Amino acid sequence: MANNMAIHHARQGELVDLARWPHDVEPGKSHTLIKTDNLTVARLALDKGKEINEYQIPDPIVIHCISGSVELITTRARQVLTAGQLLYLPGNDPHALVAMDDTIILLTIVTASG
Repeated sequence: MANNMAIHHARQGELVDLARWPHDVEPGKSHTLIKTDNLTVARLALDKGKEINEYQIPDPIVIHCISGSVELITTRARQVLTAGQLLYLPGNDPHALVAMDDTIILLTIVTASG
């Protein structure tokens, strides 16, 4: 597949094949699956030991561990999410991630209407 191809975002009602997830994104890279004015759904593949330094976004976020496990570090706690678990963070909540295994996570971000 050529690197310069436009990224495909799922259209309304389009089925997204979860079985392909571990194979269609390079480790450490994200891929936006759905993008609208108010919603972003992206998948992130992390190699075991990969760290994502503390960051925050202004909007609420749901982090869903699809496979593997990831440590989520916030100002309140350190928690490990394993496959099938998800966690909600409010907007402007600083957090960092450390992959405990080769991990796939789904990020859902809801942007308020402005």
